[in-house]
Amino acid sequence: MRLFKLVPDNTNFRFVRLRWIAFTFTLVLTLASLGLVGARGLNLGVDFVGGLMIEARFEQPPQLDRVRSQINALGVGEARLQQFGRPDVLSIRLPLPDSQEDGAANAVVSQVQGAVTQAYPGTTFPRTETVSGRVSDELVRDGVLAVILAIIGIALFS
Repeated sequence: MRLFKLVPDNTNFRFVRLRWIAFTFTLVLTLASLGLVGARGLNLGVDFVGGLMIEARFEQPPQLDRVRSQINALGVGEARLQQFGRPDVLSIRLPLPDSQEDGAANAVVSQVQGAVTQAYPGTTFPRTETVSGRVSDELVRDGVLAVILAIIGIALFS
């Protein structure tokens, strides 16, 4: 009695003959990725570049251009806005203030919250983060070191 076999004996898959196509495809994608990173740069978060991140929750989805122009009119730096999950939640990112005073970042946050609340009453701010430039430099250095060590580890064990 012959048993059922999923893969018959003497089966020969010739996938190795496609290796040059796969190598070429991988090389093209790698070069395209490096080119995009070089041209556009990385979209790093507040953790890596330092700055302020304010999460704003609106009652209705806001007009991004209007919110951006009101924040930029305060003179606290160029605001970068991004919808955060739902259309009525925005992530507002700002650079750290130039002033070295202790309360400078809190003053900027208060200014931004006041301007946004004035234009959109009922807006809440569930989260605010401040990351200094020194902390962000340490994170970048540690991240690069981790990637280098991972590459060395993979090279040693493969």
